[in-house]
Amino acid sequence: MGLVGACLCFSACERGSTAQDSNRQQGAHMPVAVATPKLKRQKLVKETYPTDPHATWTILASGVRWRDVVLGDGAELTSNSIGYFHIKTFLDDGTFHHSTMNERKPVCAAIGAGRLQREFEEALVGMRERGRRLVEFPRGLSYWSAGHLADGPSVPAGNSPRFDVTLLLVRPQKLLEPVALTGGTTSSLNDQRKEVKP
Repeated sequence: MGLVGACLCFSACERGSTAQDSNRQQGAHMPVAVATPKLKRQKLVKETYPTDPHATWTILASGVRWRDVVLGDGAELTSNSIGYFHIKTFLDDGTFHHSTMNERKPVCAAIGAGRLQREFEEALVGMRERGRRLVEFPRGLSYWSAGHLADGPSVPAGNSPRFDVTLLLVRPQKLLEPVALTGGTTSSLNDQRKEVKP
C-alpha cells in the first residue's frame, strides 16, 4: 500500500473513531428505556366457609336456609329487582369450589328471570346493598348448575352446595308496556324482565 493509501486509511479510521466517541458522549446523556416487568397476579387463597353452631337460620318451604352475616344498609333486593352479586360457592362438606371474585366479575341477575335457581332467589330476596348472606341447600336438593355464575365450574351432580353471597348493587327491572293483541285486547308484559346495566 502506498503512502497516499495509508494516509487515507488512517484518516478514515480517525473519523470513524471520532464519530463513535461522539455517539458515546451523546448516549451518556440520553435516557435509557427500561422495560417494566409485568406484575404476576397473586394466587388467591382458597376461602373458608364461615360456621357458627349458635347462629339462627331462616328456613324456607323448599328446605333452603339462610342467615345474614352482614346486614346491608342500601337498597333492598325485591322480586322486581336486578341484583349484582359476588358469590362464593362451597360444596356440602364445606370444601371451597369457586368464587366470582377470582375473575372480579360479579353476577348480574334479574330476580325471576331464571338465571338463578328459584330456591336460591327466594333466599336472596330481602337482602340489602352491601349485605352478606349465607345460603345452604338441604341434602337431596341439588343446585342444577353454577356454570352460569361468571363462567364458574358446575357444582358436581348430587351435591347440595352452600353459598356466601355479597350484594353489591340493586337496580329496578325495566318493565315493558302492555301490547295490544288481535281482537282489541291487551296483555301486560310486566312478567317479562330484561337485565339492564347500572
